[in-house]
Amino acid sequence: MRYRLQLPVPALTLICVAAVGDAVLAQPRPYAPQAQVPEVVGNDPLLQMEIRSLQAAQVPDWRDVLAPAYPGAVVVASEPSRTLRVGRNQRVDTYPVIILLTADAPEQVLDFYRRNLPAWNHGQFVASDYFWAGGDEFHPFSWSGQVTASVQVAPARVSKLVPDARTEIHVRYRPGTDRL
Repeated sequence: MRYRLQLPVPALTLICVAAVGDAVLAQPRPYAPQAQVPEVVGNDPLLQMEIRSLQAAQVPDWRDVLAPAYPGAVVVASEPSRTLRVGRNQRVDTYPVIILLTADAPEQVLDFYRRNLPAWNHGQFVASDYFWAGGDEFHPFSWSGQVTASVQVAPARVSKLVPDARTEIHVRYRPGTDRL
């Protein structure tokens, strides 16, 4: 004897919508959009160097980064993880960094991260503001700063790729972690 499960149409619709929703959530989504390469590049060495950095940038999935991307900021470069020697026989693997630029003022960016990372520590080191997850043993120029999820906010360097950039954001993240 065979039995046939019959679901009412609304229940079947709900199951289909849930399945599609899960598939959409599982799709990779870049942490932030990359900067656009201008149509005319010319022989400007700074612009050519920035384009090479942009093309080599490894943009993580948004779920791999604890800190949110600043709205409207664009990726211009990244720094891969590397191994540092921190003692005679001790080595640590640093976290990678994604580098973004925005036309917004540093104060606007700082306000965004203060609101969105309220549980993170905040401090200033050499003309930059840092937000970091975890304990107080953070210093951006020692190995502790290289293995801690953090956000650095500073005035932007000169950029031919993003000429209106006013703020530079460095986001250090541990690959494979879930977003807050």
